[in-house]
Amino acid sequence: MNETRWPACGIAYAQGDAVRHLLSLAVLVPTLVLAADIPPSRDPQTYLVLGMQRTTVNSLSLEPPGCNVGVNCAPLVGERGGCGFFHSRNGHFPEPSQVVANQVCGTGSFFQILSNLPTCADPTCAAIEHAGSSPDCTEPFTPPILGDLDGDGVPSCDTSCATDLDDVALACGVTLPFPDCDPSTPIVAPQNADCSIGDVVPGNAACDLGAGVYGSVRVLRGARINFAAGTTVICSLQARSAARVRSVGPATILIPGGGSVRFNNSEDVGSECGMLRIVAERGTMWLGRYGDYTLDACTIGGRLRLGHGNNLRGHFVGNAIASDVGNNGMCCPTTTTTTSTTTTSSTRPTTTSTSTSSTVPSTTPETIPTTTSSSTTTSRPGGEYDHQAQGLDHHDLGAGSQHDHVVEQHHAGLHDHDDARGAFHANPGLLQEPSRHHATDPLERRRAQHLRPRDHGRRRERRALRAGGTVRQHRR
Repeated sequence: MNETRWPACGIAYAQGDAVRHLLSLAVLVPTLVLAADIPPSRDPQTYLVLGMQRTTVNSLSLEPPGCNVGVNCAPLVGERGGCGFFHSRNGHFPEPSQVVANQVCGTGSFFQILSNLPTCADPTCAAIEHAGSSPDCTEPFTPPILGDLDGDGVPSCDTSCATDLDDVALACGVTLPFPDCDPSTPIVAPQNADCSIGDVVPGNAACDLGAGVYGSVRVLRGARINFAAGTTVICSLQARSAARVRSVGPATILIPGGGSVRFNNSEDVGSECGMLRIVAERGTMWLGRYGDYTLDACTIGGRLRLGHGNNLRGHFVGNAIASDVGNNGMCCPTTTTTTSTTTTSSTRPTTTSTSTSSTVPSTTPETIPTTTSSSTTTSRPGGEYDHQAQGLDHHDLGAGSQHDHVVEQHHAGLHDHDDARGAFHANPGLLQEPSRHHATDPLERRRAQHLRPRDHGRRRERRALRAGGTVRQHRR
């Protein structure tokens, strides 16, 4: 019988036994390779949701193949609910999604979890597909997630949870400081009309805003605004229900200081990955309900509310991130750069190609266009109601109460220049025109509902009957 001797062990095997021994080792080795073979991603472009200090998402479901969600900071001494905490309820994070945070708690299904503190009662090992080396099936990592992107020697977040805002800005694809906005040049985008000023394509029933420096931008119910390619600086952005916000080419919208971004319900924001970027310096950013968002949304030092029942595609970054229920997440492909070098000799040409994935968005500040303002005085459209002037500053419709939403709709129906009832009768075909969805799409139906006339009296009667009360008869 032929024998094979293993010198290191001094053991003789028959050749058949040796082959069987090698096969058994080949089967055993993969079971020993756990989540440690997949390090945490530190590329901000691979994250759908990235909070600097904490992130809470409710029933967020990522479509496969999944991308990453996480929290950048990790304090020296962590505590549940504090800095470095990630919580998910009934979330779905399929392969190859990574959930990366100092502590991860919550229910749902996970592909891989990287955390340093023990999980809560949930998730259990049964909920983690790619188990890590820790007893709770997670894998430790070295925080913070983001590196020192600006190279100043200051970490993106230190052990006391102090964030380097310059690093966060670079992760969002911009640099600090932001230019100042111009409060004296507000923009109003009415329904089926041009911008109040600055429209570069007049007469097409939409607001086509040229790149420049402006004040507050308000997009009224059912209106459309198209930002020009390049960089535009505004003081704030507010879009009412069923509005459409797009860009003509890659556009960056900067909101300096504490200027906020507020989207209402059934919005259609963005078109393709990498086309529209909205970045607030430290203001709060609200997403409403039942909207379709394809953009890079970032508030460098502020809060980001992801709303309720939205389709989210792109990158969503904030200091603290929270959401209501039922959001759906889709990942944008990461940017790759391919370089080719050709060397010619007397014998044969050779070509060498390398492909690398970009780890940091472009940090080159775009040229800020300048605008000259004339002495023309622009007044509000007739009947337009200023809620903030009347002290009716809206709450987050994504996480706010239903009462706030009904009150907001009621005031909008009474005071909007683009009154829903008048707009519907003036243009009945408005409800049949799809944006990016077929007419039967649920989001499109919800947008149409926001443009239909409403009978608030009957709504109050139905509410009273459900509560078991009596209905007061109104004189007509």
